[in-house]
Amino acid sequence: MKNKIIGFTQLILVIAFIIGSFTISGLLGSTDHALRERSNDTRSLFVDVENITPSNYQVSFQTTGIISARSEINVTPEISGRVISVNPNFAQGGTFKKGETLFQIETKDITLNIDQLRANVVSAQTALNLEQAESAAALAEWQQIHGALEAPELVARKPQLEAAKANLQSAKAQLENAQLDLNRSRFSMPFNGRVMTANIEKGQFVTMGQSYGTVYDINSLEITASLDQEKLSWLFDATMPVIKITVETPDGNKVYDGIIKRGVSTIDPSTRFANIYFGFKETVTDIIPGTFATINAQGPLYKNVFVLPALSLQKTGEIWTVTPDNKLKSLEAKTIYSDEDSIVIDTNQASLNIVTSRLSGASDGSEIKTNSNSQGLTDNE
Repeated sequence: MKNKIIGFTQLILVIAFIIGSFTISGLLGSTDHALRERSNDTRSLFVDVENITPSNYQVSFQTTGIISARSEINVTPEISGRVISVNPNFAQGGTFKKGETLFQIETKDITLNIDQLRANVVSAQTALNLEQAESAAALAEWQQIHGALEAPELVARKPQLEAAKANLQSAKAQLENAQLDLNRSRFSMPFNGRVMTANIEKGQFVTMGQSYGTVYDINSLEITASLDQEKLSWLFDATMPVIKITVETPDGNKVYDGIIKRGVSTIDPSTRFANIYFGFKETVTDIIPGTFATINAQGPLYKNVFVLPALSLQKTGEIWTVTPDNKLKSLEAKTIYSDEDSIVIDTNQASLNIVTSRLSGASDGSEIKTNSNSQGLTDNE
């Protein structure tokens, strides 16, 4: 009886084991199926997509800078002497015209010297005339005696004649130099300018070669601005860009037409920015160096182009679009302009579904699913 109970118990355990094995196998199979389904789902990339249609775009940007003069000129007289008059405009902040006398140095000594040098020129000319006459007489006498035989240089008085010519030339050069000193007694500049500093008063003795102030050419005013490579490239490739310069003045903001004066020499390797120099199209007389300015540059109006958000440009340099069957496709288009906010492209399509989220490991043909916040998608045409 006892053996029957043990056998029955073993039979029940075997049946229970078999039933448990089938149950566990079934559970594992359903779990594996769910995992496979979930694995298939993860193969699709979740992306943000924005539908963009063509529009018109005006390329423009704004930058700022400080107005400065390209260079400062020292006021340095070329002769020494006592100042007998000073232009009232030759003071800090004053303006002057091209060729306008800024100060006058006394010329009495110079004019006396000129009178003396003119007399020297007359004397040297007389000496030359006399020497030429004596030379001619000596040659005539030689020919009477020796006929066609060439006269020696000493007989023809050629050394004396050359010396007389040199003395006359020297006297004329000294007179011309004195006349230059007379012209230099009136100090002026060959440009319209503004006075930065001035240290000359009437009665003061000035010394040749010393500086007595600084001025600058009004037309040399410029604004230094720093731009990135994209803006620089567009600016130099643009056809006649419109440049407006807004200057802060005590009387309020004033707007002037601007030009590009000088281009780029070097690009900073760390920031990838470079300096460019803007100037004023017309002469301005009411602006001083150190003033703050805002530059607005505007290019042509592009029609029927696509303005994409900057996020659409992937780190790999690609722009992804979404096809009607929800697959990725790399966009091939001509880039017209780009900055930190947008990318302007030209492509012959009616609309574009642009991926605006960052992707890694994506490739052409990858399946995608759009996130719930994606904006107004339509099929690409």
